[in-house]
Amino acid sequence: MKKCLVFFVICLGLLASVSAVEKSPTINVKPNEVIPEEALDSLPSESLYLLNSISPLNHADYGFENYADLARIDYGSPIKLYQITPESILDYEPDCPVGALLKMTCHWYLPLLVSGQIRSLILVEQREDDAYLPVSLGYAKLAELLNKAYQSPEWAQEGSKLVVVYQAEEFFLANPMAKPQTLFPLQVQANPEIEPSQDLFTVIQRITPTIQSKLRGGY
Repeated sequence: MKKCLVFFVICLGLLASVSAVEKSPTINVKPNEVIPEEALDSLPSESLYLLNSISPLNHADYGFENYADLARIDYGSPIKLYQITPESILDYEPDCPVGALLKMTCHWYLPLLVSGQIRSLILVEQREDDAYLPVSLGYAKLAELLNKAYQSPEWAQEGSKLVVVYQAEEFFLANPMAKPQTLFPLQVQANPEIEPSQDLFTVIQRITPTIQSKLRGGY
């Protein structure tokens, strides 16, 4: 029962992460794959208003073990967010490589590191005027799962991509070059008793009913 409750709480945190990205106003923006260097250099200073919202009373909600950790923050490399659309899932054919399903979003997660570990994430959004704005802070559960995944050599390597399927409300990791038929569900790390397949075909089959249900509901 306790393990199920932990898994439920973690899933709620991840659903909040999905919702925050999905509701952003970027419909007319052509996504870039990387943040320009000048914009990247300015993100720490532009993020101060978010960090200043953290207090000794709520630091744990943002993923920090101690309030003093805020003085030890390092900024990691931005993690580009990709998506798989409902159309790609419903039109999927066996043996289609995962790279053919991925589409760029207008978002990145900027990791906040303490002693080399991701503690929290800043959501960075590309806007129509090609501005790159830090819009929200937190996502501690997603940060925790990314930490665990990146400890594995197969996902720490270059080429790993963070993927969201909005309608399934799930995050995944993919490496199109090294693992063209693999889609790793991050949530499986939340509960050792749940081990859904990483095989792309099997994952698509698993989430397709959820996608269809959401589309029928107008999602």
